[in-house]
Amino acid sequence: MSSKNTNDLPWIVYVPFTLCLVGIAFLLWIRRKQRQSQYGYEADTRTTVQHEPIPTGHDSDTELEQLEQHDQQEQDYPAEGSSTVRVRKIGKKKGDKLRRKEQQRQYQEYMQQQAEARRAQEQREEEIYQQRKLEESIRRADEMDRMRKAQAKKERSQENERQQLVKEHDKEKKRAEARFVKYSQKIKCYVEKLKVCTMETVASAVGLEEEQVMAILQQLCLCDKDFALSLCSNDTFVFVTREDYDRLNAYVSSKGRVSIEEAAQHVFFS
Repeated sequence: MSSKNTNDLPWIVYVPFTLCLVGIAFLLWIRRKQRQSQYGYEADTRTTVQHEPIPTGHDSDTELEQLEQHDQQEQDYPAEGSSTVRVRKIGKKKGDKLRRKEQQRQYQEYMQQQAEARRAQEQREEEIYQQRKLEESIRRADEMDRMRKAQAKKERSQENERQQLVKEHDKEKKRAEARFVKYSQKIKCYVEKLKVCTMETVASAVGLEEEQVMAILQQLCLCDKDFALSLCSNDTFVFVTREDYDRLNAYVSSKGRVSIEEAAQHVFFS
């Protein structure tokens, strides 16, 4: 009875099942076509990479950016007729290669940054060195200028002192000449009268200092023939004539070495 009922089912009952099977087969056929298209693109990409030289530096960055943009486009814009988002798969070797390129790019960028930092540091150190060198040069120039000015000032001071000494010497010379003219005759008469006298006695008599009296007597011994035989010690003056000199010579010859005071006492007061 059951078998009979089954055989008696109308054929329209199998239509949905048939349509489902056909739809599943059609979807599987579309998926297979998509996979074949994807595998064909990856094969073309591998062939292109194998024939092109391995890029470095900026080329690697460009390729990586292009791949990322391509993946982003594929994720944002899936293929028409597909009900799922298409995700581009990369093989392990390709991924390792891209990672190495990224690491190489990062390393090159790091080394470039380090080199730029070193150049900037060296430039700063050079600028500091040149600044210090310039400051030292200016300091030395200022020091040399200060030393030259100090030396010139010292030389001017010494020259002024020398000229002042010359002027004082000239003035003193003129004053001495004037004193000699004024007091020489008075002193000459005084010592000729006393024969033996001290500088203090003569200075007190004429109103001069002892050094000034001694200078006048020394000049008289040089320029006055009457004083040619006279004797002048530290503080004693002996006026000697020709007759006095002969007696003094005889006494010294008989006694040997004697003092001026002893000789004068014997010649003039004995």
